[in-house]
Amino acid sequence: MSLSENVKSILRIFKRSGVDKSLYFATFLLAIFGIYMIADASVGSTIRLGPKFVFVNLFKQLVFVSIGAVALFVAAKGMNKKLGMNNLNKCKLYYGIALIALFACRLWNINGSHAWIVLGPVTIQPAEFMKIILVFVLAYTLGELPKRYKISKYISPRKRRELLRIKKRDCLYWPVGMVLGATATIIVIQKDFGSAAILLAMCFVVFLCAPDPYYRPYKKMAIMAAAVGVVVVAVGSTFIFRSHQLQRIVTWKDPLNEKYIYSKAMQVINGLIAFTNGGLIGRGAGNSVMKFGYIPEAQNDYISAIVAEEFGFFGILIIIVLYCYIIFKLFNYAQKIKNDKYKLILIGIASYFFMHMIVNLGGVSGYIPMTGVPLLLISAGGTSTVVAMYSIGAAQRVISIYNKDKLKREAEESL
Repeated sequence: MSLSENVKSILRIFKRSGVDKSLYFATFLLAIFGIYMIADASVGSTIRLGPKFVFVNLFKQLVFVSIGAVALFVAAKGMNKKLGMNNLNKCKLYYGIALIALFACRLWNINGSHAWIVLGPVTIQPAEFMKIILVFVLAYTLGELPKRYKISKYISPRKRRELLRIKKRDCLYWPVGMVLGATATIIVIQKDFGSAAILLAMCFVVFLCAPDPYYRPYKKMAIMAAAVGVVVVAVGSTFIFRSHQLQRIVTWKDPLNEKYIYSKAMQVINGLIAFTNGGLIGRGAGNSVMKFGYIPEAQNDYISAIVAEEFGFFGILIIIVLYCYIIFKLFNYAQKIKNDKYKLILIGIASYFFMHMIVNLGGVSGYIPMTGVPLLLISAGGTSTVVAMYSIGAAQRVISIYNKDKLKREAEESL
């Protein structure tokens, strides 16, 4: 290779963004389809709320997607190489702010839930911010922080015990305590079991994927604790869940029970009818029947039922393929990246998308109890849309660093 070619190959390092453009394509395709579906599903409520309802929802989602797009590109290109949390005090600060916001939701009651902060026409769901904050917190405390505690075998036993105690406090007790504290707050204060379950599940995945050998014995304990927790919840559900949560489980088990078929199970049944109406190819864009009062607030958590009715099994399949593509790419890059912190960031974001997809589609289709969790980028919801797009931007920043470093190594080897 000539000198000029070598110079050109090096210059390419600084010209290429290093991001995975296919992730942008999948993300914006879902977001654009979400804008259309929110306007479409809102048509069903115009009889009750007037024609302005469609335009208000359409405008709001356009604004949220625009803010999300800005957050995405700022995260992808504007964040420094340290990316996110780089010391324990910063972790505590951001976590503390998010926790205060969770408690502040107690001041507002929307449909029996305290999950939002209401600022005029805008509602903010702090639990969504807490999810991505905990991804960064765990990525730092489980991926980078343990390496800073290098305990020499030549120090005194007393000093060694002290350092091991501090390491356990900072690298284990703090992150685990933060996750459990946030989960408990969302369940007790906000009465939002769905968000709490997703947060706990995605953090559990990140913990199990922590590469540092220090966590090996604790992973076994975590798996045992999770198994015990599932048994306790299953056996003691009557004492753990609130009445409306228990009702969801009852109607999920037997939605055709004559006691509930025309009342509490009606939304579940109408969602299943929408899936049946859609068949393989659907009734056609805009031709949903169930959005006209049969499924209340169809533009929110049950929007996938409207998608199924209008675009059929293949429409839902395309959405699942796009989500799975995003998840696969993130896990694939996580497998390649050597930096433990970056690896856990990608795993956390992939888990975030995966858990939301499974819980929403599983609930609407009747495979699991419905928990009121949005379908990211498609359901109406400003906070979830902005956080989802920001998380893709953060993932792109990690991918960019990896690709640029890889390109740099290849250029150096060619010299």
